[in-house]
Amino acid sequence: MPSRPSIPAEITREILIESGHRCAVCGTPCPLERAHIIPWHKSKEHKAEDLICLCANCHQRADHEGWGERTLREYKRRPWVMRQRENTDSRPETTTRLEVTIEMEAEDSSEKNQRLLQYGIAAFLEIPPSAVQIASTGRGNVNTIELKTQSAERLLSAYGRDEPELARHLAPLKLPQDVSIKYSAFTLCYSMLLAHLNDLNHALRGDTRGLTDRIIAQFDGALKQVVYQSKPRDLNHAVEILVLPLQSLRVAVDTLNPDVAKIIEETIADIEQRASNWQCETEVERYREWGEKLSRLFYEGTPWLKTQERLTTNTHLVFRYAGLLDTVAQGQNTYGYRVAPMAFYPEYNYASTDEPEENVILIRFSFEHDFSTFLMYPFLFFHEYASHVHGPNSDIDIFDDGWMLYAIYSFLVSESDSLPSAYCLHADQIRSISEHCPSKISTVLKRYYFLAGTLH
Repeated sequence: MPSRPSIPAEITREILIESGHRCAVCGTPCPLERAHIIPWHKSKEHKAEDLICLCANCHQRADHEGWGERTLREYKRRPWVMRQRENTDSRPETTTRLEVTIEMEAEDSSEKNQRLLQYGIAAFLEIPPSAVQIASTGRGNVNTIELKTQSAERLLSAYGRDEPELARHLAPLKLPQDVSIKYSAFTLCYSMLLAHLNDLNHALRGDTRGLTDRIIAQFDGALKQVVYQSKPRDLNHAVEILVLPLQSLRVAVDTLNPDVAKIIEETIADIEQRASNWQCETEVERYREWGEKLSRLFYEGTPWLKTQERLTTNTHLVFRYAGLLDTVAQGQNTYGYRVAPMAFYPEYNYASTDEPEENVILIRFSFEHDFSTFLMYPFLFFHEYASHVHGPNSDIDIFDDGWMLYAIYSFLVSESDSLPSAYCLHADQIRSISEHCPSKISTVLKRYYFLAGTLH
């Protein structure tokens, strides 16, 4: 006799979010079970609309006392978390509207995903889903939600602190396939551009027209305005879309500087050639290794015993899309982006049914990222290792992200000529740190960054 198949993780997460990660009947937070409203021996299938989240005690009672389909559907319609909050305060309150971005294709950003968003936020805030109103859905899958001001402030604060619990409740909305394709296009395009950057700078030596910046801006635009706005089937298709505006760029530049046009043509050819076997994880892992090695060089000979012990810490990467709440991020440690491109977590739970992973470096891709972001990847990894993995990880922003930012930048500048060639940074990568980072970090961190430079 065939065994019953397990409930798919996506459906499990949806049921947990719907009930606020609590028993729908009594509100017990654990242990939780997924119960069939229509018994399995009758339905022989796992459907979200026929599953309800119950604690072990209520699940047993439902079976033994014969609660039946009508009772269970009523609990599913109005789970404990909703009933608990429905009548707690009838006084009128002010509301706040927030823009929430779900980076999915239009057909995926459906009523179902809006409901997941609504229930996920409600479960995190421990309010009824009816208190989270989807006010409108605009272009680019930007959803405007309306909350009581107090709840909105809690949501903003949680996202500013990058609370893993919030990510856990919103896990079903993470990194869809089309975003993964576009992230691959992001790493492929900029890796090939970086590989030709020396030749490009040499060909434009003495040029006073700012052509280098204009060319890079055209690459940025090709990704942001063409690829990110399209629906590529796979990476090869994304490259076909990307190449069209780049070929136009090559033709336009040919009249100004044929040597530069040739370099652009070679860059395009490399992008097309590498697309079929490109692995973005491998490229990012290479930068992670650089950051780790640079941090070990930075702490070489350190007298701090705790740091000596931490130098052997192993980490692994988790890739997430950073746009779900990117319009409301308020944290200081973001390098000027709506959300920091990467962050270290001693423990990170990125799926509601999984045990926390240890020593995770979270790579958070957003469609606002451009060539300067990619140039900074080794530095950002270096910073995560030096400040948080190997270093003191003091949780004091002014130290970890003010003083330490300057310290590792100063180390790169002073040691750039003597760094091993295996992970020596491109000159433009080091320059991008001084040009991009200080101007983008918060005013408070900037003050300590420059104070460290003055004292140094």
